Amino acid sequence: MRTRPRPTARLPAKPRLAHPWLGRTALTGDQDAYLQKVKKGQEIAKRLGVPTFRLWRATHAGENTGTVYLAIEYPSMAALAEAQAKGAADPEFQSFLKDMNKSGLRTITSSSLLQEITP
Repeated sequence: MRTRPRPTARLPAKPRLAHPWLGRTALTGDQDAYLQKVKKGQEIAKRLGVPTFRLWRATHAGENTGTVYLAIEYPSMAALAEAQAKGAADPEFQSFLKDMNKSGLRTITSSSLLQEITP
């Protein structure tokens, strides 16, 4: 019986400073309406000092074609924690999240914190 080699991840000797957060979303409504809401969220994030988020739509991705990925790259874990605390304490941001959740425009399918291992 053959056994497969176990995958190994080699971390760089000097870790990268960026800490991307990635949300994967299935659009369940109008894309343009979703992007308008995201734009409003970006304005709030800017006011709070949160890094700009970027969006991508998956193409040539099999069953994941059309999936939207939203990413925010933080300079440190402390910056991520600070941004989360600011968002949790901000009534406008909380109202934005509630509105987005009620809109029916998207379903969040996953949320990840990534660590870069590029050699």
